[in-house]
Amino acid sequence: ADALQGADVLDEEEQRLAAIRAHKPIAAEYELDDDNSFFATFDLQRAHRIVLGSGQERHEHVVAGQLKARFELFPTTAAAKAAPKAKLQSMFAPKPYVVRVYVLRGFQLVPKDGNKCNAYLRINVGDAESHTPDDKVLHNTLQPNFYECHEVAAVLPGAGLTIGVWDRMSGIFADQVIGETHVDLENRILSKSWQKIKDKPLELRTLWSPTSKMAQGRLECWIEILDPAAAASTVPLKLIPPPSLDFELRVVIWNTKDVAFRDQNVFGTSMNDIFVAGRFGGDEQSTDTHFRSLNGEGLFNWRMVWPLSAPTRATELTLQIWDKDTLNPNDAVCEAVLDLKHLVRLAYEKRETVRLKQRQWIKMTHPNYEGVQGSLELSVELLTSEDALSRPVGLGRDDPNRDPVLVEPERPGTSFAPWRIDQYFYWFIWKKYKIPAIACCICCLIILIMMMIP
Repeated sequence: ADALQGADVLDEEEQRLAAIRAHKPIAAEYELDDDNSFFATFDLQRAHRIVLGSGQERHEHVVAGQLKARFELFPTTAAAKAAPKAKLQSMFAPKPYVVRVYVLRGFQLVPKDGNKCNAYLRINVGDAESHTPDDKVLHNTLQPNFYECHEVAAVLPGAGLTIGVWDRMSGIFADQVIGETHVDLENRILSKSWQKIKDKPLELRTLWSPTSKMAQGRLECWIEILDPAAAASTVPLKLIPPPSLDFELRVVIWNTKDVAFRDQNVFGTSMNDIFVAGRFGGDEQSTDTHFRSLNGEGLFNWRMVWPLSAPTRATELTLQIWDKDTLNPNDAVCEAVLDLKHLVRLAYEKRETVRLKQRQWIKMTHPNYEGVQGSLELSVELLTSEDALSRPVGLGRDDPNRDPVLVEPERPGTSFAPWRIDQYFYWFIWKKYKIPAIACCICCLIILIMMMIP
C-alpha cells in the first residue's frame, strides 16, 4: 500500500512538472515582440528651450507622456462607416475577468537592506491585491523560488497588472519594493496572437524601480486572463518547486591553437605565456601555464570540476585564454561563453549522466579585436551525483586521475618559466649561436696559449 501511495505521489509530481513545462519559456517580456501587441505606444514629446548664453539657445525634446493607440483604415461606404463604431463599443465595454499570475523564480535581485533579501510578492490590478502569506516570505536570498499562484479580479478595459517583488524589513522599518514589472492586460485580451496560445508563454520579466535606471532583477512567470466561467471551471495549478538534483560538471581543457600574440620575449620574438581560465556559477578555476608559446599552441590536459544543482538558470560556462605576465597584469586574449542549458535540462529530465561529443574545438573572440583570436579544444560532461561519487576525479592532473587519464603534456623545450635564466641561455643563445660561440672560445683559447708561450 505504501509503495502504491508513493507511486501515486510520484505520478502527481510528474504531471505537475509536465504542466509547467507546457509553458514554453521566452527570453523576455511577451509584449516586446511588436507582433503580439494590439495597440502601439507612442512617446509624447515637449520642446524644451535651453539658453546657452551670448544670445544662443538650443531646443531639446523631452518625453512628457505616452499615447496608446491603434490605427485602422476602413472603406468609406455607409455600411463600412457603421462597423468601426460597433466594433469600438464592443471592444471597450467593461467585462469582468480573473487574472492568474504564476510566479516561479526570481533572479539576481538587488537587496535594499544588507546583502540579501527577504523576498515576497505583491500582485495588483487597480485596487485588487494578492500577496505572499507572511509565513511564506523567502528569507536571505537573491534567487527566490516562489512557486506561487495569485488570483486577482479585474474589470477590463481598465487598470493594468503590476507584479512587485518586495523586501520584508525587520523591526519598525517599512517594507521596500525591490522592483516591479507592469503588464498591459488590455493589449493581451485584444491580441489575436495571445488568444491563440493555449499554454501561455513562460516570460522572463525585468524588474524596475522608480529610484534607479538599472534593472533590479528578473522574474520568471506566466499570466492567464480568464472570463469568470473559465475561471470557475479550471482549478489553479498548484505550484511546488521541482526537486533539486545534484550534478557535477567536468570540463577537460586539452589544447589551444592559433592564439593571437600579446607579448614578446627579450629578443623581440612574438610569444604568449598561455593559460586558460574557466568560470561557472561564480567560481573560477585555471590551468597551469604553457610558457613561451611561439606558435599560438598550448598543451594542457587539465580538468576543471564544478558542483551544480538543477533546475537552474545559471548555466553559462565562460572560458578565457590569457597571456600570463610576471610584473604586469595578465592580458586577456580571447573568450567564449557556452550556454549549457540544454545539457542541464537533458540531464535533469533523464536523471542520468550526459556529455557533449568528445573533444571539440570552439572558436574564441575578443571585443576589441576583429575575427577569431584563438581556438580551444575541450570536452564537457555532466554527471549525476551518484556517478560522480562512484567515479571521483581530481582537479588538474591530480589523483584520482581517470575518465580520462590526463598525462603531463609534452611541451617543447622552449616552454619554461621566465625566471629560468639558464634555459634562456640554452635555447635562445646556445642553440642559436652554438657554432660561432665554440669558434670564439677556440680562438680565445689559442690566443691565450700563444700569450703564455715565451
